[in-house]
This record gives sequence, structure tokens and C-alpha cells, in this order.
Amino acid sequence: MTTAETKHTSHSSNALDEAAQRALDYYLKPKPVDESPSGQLFVVAPDIDTETLLANASEDLLSISAIAADLPTMSTVHGAA
Repeated sequence: MTTAETKHTSHSSNALDEAAQRALDYYLKPKPVDESPSGQLFVVAPDIDTETLLANASEDLLSISAIAADLPTMSTVHGAA
């Protein structure tokens, strides 16, 4: 092959690779989800199962309970009684 043929083949190969990549991206990449405002304060990830959500809620409630139980102690320690 001559240098000109090599450059032409290389350019042609690159163009084909780019076209193939665009085609694969078009058909295989997921479409972006429309992120319109819903008015919700929190949004749960759609792939989270119920058991995980309940476990997280339980842990949150335990943390809140512990903080609430410590509030009287914290106010006397800091002289705000």
C-alpha cells in the first residue's frame, strides 16, 4: 500500500468506526428521563426495593428518637436550663 492509500484507508476506517459508535449509542444508550419539576420534596430512586426503604426509615426513626432523648441533657450541659 502506498502512503496515500494508507491515509485513505485510515480515514475511511475512522469514519466507519465513528458511524458505528453513533449507531450503537442511538440504539443502545438509554434515553434521558424528562426531569420536569414534580413539586415533591423528596424523590425515591426507582430501583430501591421496599425492604431497603423500610430499613432506612427505621434507622432514621431510631436516630431521631436518640436525639430527642438527649435534648434535655444537652440543654442542661450547655447552661440553657
